[in-house]
Amino acid sequence: MKPVLRSTSAHLAFSSRPIAADGTLKLRFLRF
Repeated sequence: MKPVLRSTSAHLAFSSRPIAADGTLKLRFLRF
């Protein structure tokens, strides 16, 4: 499930430029 969430977050971040910062923060949190 974790890998899927990471993939989704990355996809969302790449798809949405305005919320790219939010996506990065989420990815960092997931990485931690």
